[in-house]
Amino acid sequence: LGLDLGTGSTAEPCGMQCTSGLTVGWTFSLASAVRVDGLGVWDLDAGGLGVDVEVGLWNAAGSLLASTTITPGSTPLASAHPGGRWLTQTVPSLTLGAGNYVIGSVFFEDSPEGQVNPSFTTAAALIYGKPVWNSVISGLAMPATDFPGGASGVFGPTLLLSPVPEPQAVALLVSGLGVLGLMGGRRRKPIGA
Repeated sequence: LGLDLGTGSTAEPCGMQCTSGLTVGWTFSLASAVRVDGLGVWDLDAGGLGVDVEVGLWNAAGSLLASTTITPGSTPLASAHPGGRWLTQTVPSLTLGAGNYVIGSVFFEDSPEGQVNPSFTTAAALIYGKPVWNSVISGLAMPATDFPGGASGVFGPTLLLSPVPEPQAVALLVSGLGVLGLMGGRRRKPIGA
């Protein structure tokens, strides 16, 4: 997980302001390149979300890089937080370079419920920024306005990361496969030939 929740915090629904579905999320920066393999949403009490939830990933310029919909059939992943789990969906692998990004998920009036101000851990390359939301556009839209109320974190979405292979390791693997191919292509000469 790019970000996983720890202990503490309270779970809160978005309330009446999210009746039509508003995007809430958080900003982050990457110190080095990573590969994104999936997106997810917090599932309070591991009881399911009750609605399909869209999740999106944007660069700082506002371009949507990846999105998916979390459904009842999405893959559950355990969390360090004892009060729930993550529901995740794979996306086509995407390499993100060092830089600034935003992740967000659609919140409705009662679901999903976000964890407000919990402790959390992040992947080594990921540096958490701040909570943001889009209170103007209904549905999945890049959240770019600071979340009100002084919250240090409002967590619904997360992302699944894996390291990007170093170029030297890839080159070594390719050359090793080439040597094996050459060795496998040799044929033994018959005895007496």
